[in-house]
Amino acid sequence: MSSSLSAPSIKSPLLTPDQSLSLWNRRILTVLGCGFVLMSLAVFADKGVTGEAAQLSPEGIEGQIAWRQHNCVTCHQFFGMGGFLGPDLTNVVDRIGPETVAWVLRNGRGSMPKLDLSEIEIANLVTYLAEMNQTGKFPPNDWPPKWFPDADFSPDTLPAEGRE
Repeated sequence: MSSSLSAPSIKSPLLTPDQSLSLWNRRILTVLGCGFVLMSLAVFADKGVTGEAAQLSPEGIEGQIAWRQHNCVTCHQFFGMGGFLGPDLTNVVDRIGPETVAWVLRNGRGSMPKLDLSEIEIANLVTYLAEMNQTGKFPPNDWPPKWFPDADFSPDTLPAEGRE
């Protein structure tokens, strides 16, 4: 009896033994992979709408700490990024004013529960939201984007077959 030890063959779930990637398929996969890497790098290099970093006062920093401790980002967003249960708070102080923001933090409203916040935490959170308010507008004034700013797509400029 001879025992032959051979390495088990590894079978690819994508290719059968009689198939292989053609040169064109390899090129397509390479281009797609490179595109994915470039888009990923572009996302991390993007500075956002204004490119401005929030310059927080000591009270604003304490408000940011309270924001994180109470996990506000679970429901709320800045610049459209965050949770989606509550409203975007990028410009909330401009929209409803600091007194109303403090009242909502104190009493809750709609689906927002009444939080057990101290008056200092409320004041710090209002300061944080007011300072975040200075970083830009959301949505930007030019929203939705105008992909073709020189094109006029009004009904008067469409060809007759496009008006039907």
